[in-house]
Amino acid sequence: MTRQQKRKLERENKRSPISYTVTKNQLSELVTKEIQDLIKKQRQDIMTLTTDSVIASFVMCLHDKFGFGESRIKKLLGAVNTQFECILDGHVDLDDITLWVKEKFDIDLMLTSDNNSRGILNEKKEEDASDNRNIPPEHEGLSDNANKTEVAAKKIADINS
Repeated sequence: MTRQQKRKLERENKRSPISYTVTKNQLSELVTKEIQDLIKKQRQDIMTLTTDSVIASFVMCLHDKFGFGESRIKKLLGAVNTQFECILDGHVDLDDITLWVKEKFDIDLMLTSDNNSRGILNEKKEEDASDNRNIPPEHEGLSDNANKTEVAAKKIADINS
């Protein structure tokens, strides 16, 4: 092939747009997969945020209400992390743990919508109701839950560093 023929071929290739043929089924599969990937990422983000919020709340309560210091909180977080790893590795099931808590302490941790039970979240005692007005000094001036969660997250970050 001569140089002139190569140039002609290159010009023709530049002019003709590349086209792809995709069937409805292929397009549907591509869109479905993309949507499933987005949903999976959103679920993971929500689970991470929820877990971080719960841990931050527990750390804050352990410190403010029960006097836990840095070393005890670090030990607790290490133990909780080990428990999470056991759940993820399949050594223990979350249902087994919630059943153990129910049998040992008579506290239902399962948050189910079928029986309108929200576990310990609905178990408000009279002493808790009066305690809600007792705001620790370091939380004064916080106007919403987002700020409180942010403060708790900072406390955990400080503890972990």
